[in-house]
Amino acid sequence: MRFIGKSALVAIALGAFTTAASAAVNFTTPFPYDTNGVGPGETIVWDFDSVFNPNFSYTGNTYTGPVTNIAAPPAGDTTTYGAAQPASYALPFADAEFTILTGQLTSLSFYLGSLDDYNTISFYSGATLIDSFTGTDLTIPDPADGDQASGNTNRRYFFTFGAADNVNRVVFNSTTPAFEFDDIAAAVSGVPEPSTWAMMILGFGFVGFMLRNGRRRQGAKAIAA
Repeated sequence: MRFIGKSALVAIALGAFTTAASAAVNFTTPFPYDTNGVGPGETIVWDFDSVFNPNFSYTGNTYTGPVTNIAAPPAGDTTTYGAAQPASYALPFADAEFTILTGQLTSLSFYLGSLDDYNTISFYSGATLIDSFTGTDLTIPDPADGDQASGNTNRRYFFTFGAADNVNRVVFNSTTPAFEFDDIAAAVSGVPEPSTWAMMILGFGFVGFMLRNGRRRQGAKAIAA
């Protein structure tokens, strides 16, 4: 049996890092009308009023209360909120962008308001689009009709990510006024997921075993010679 080279063994071990979950963003929405019902492990990291976590940044328009023909707060929201607007509007920003500066993002949630079919939320890893959802995607089977009071179009959405996603940028886009959101919550990990650690340990354990086995065989051959 031919001895496996060191470079091949290293490749096998490193392969443990590349077998994480394939890139795909999942979402759930158990909390209509709930601005602060964050998910497991999440904390509010940005609320446009007093919470501005330095590990995150935001670029976009903000409003307090309804602004005629421009934006309306998510149902029940009496605080400052963010909103994306059409590029044709003479506003400081069109799209709104929320960026994760440090750490591995595992989940993210937003309180989204009056969802319309022309609203889109997109998740990126750098410049690479990982996944996106329209208002219609988020409200199925109900219509994304922009109702400013209905629990079908005003609710907290939870988005979860695998290690392979490496999502670090979220873009809100709307071709008609507006796409409103508030109370951004996140769960961030600075270490690999448990499954990644387990595969890494198994990979390097296999490397050690094969290297020891190879040295024993080489020693046996030398004695026989």
